Amino acid sequence: MVDELIKYRKEHHLSREKLSKMTGIPTRTIENWELGQRVPPEYVIWLLMYYLNTYEKIRDKQWDELTKYIDENRPCG
Repeated sequence: MVDELIKYRKEHHLSREKLSKMTGIPTRTIENWELGQRVPPEYVIWLLMYYLNTYEKIRDKQWDELTKYIDENRPCG
């Protein structure tokens, strides 16, 4: 899972510092994950990837696609 995060970060030209500012996760924590010094809980990586994909859609102004995705994946209740 961390490999996917690294790949995404590099493909989108995000430094660890930039990712830290975007997410509120300390730069050192991201560095520790990427270097294998710490292992993040799997759900944290899932949430982070969800956040980054959502951010990317908003940045690219894919509002309709994002709205449709949110509507289709909204928990029942």
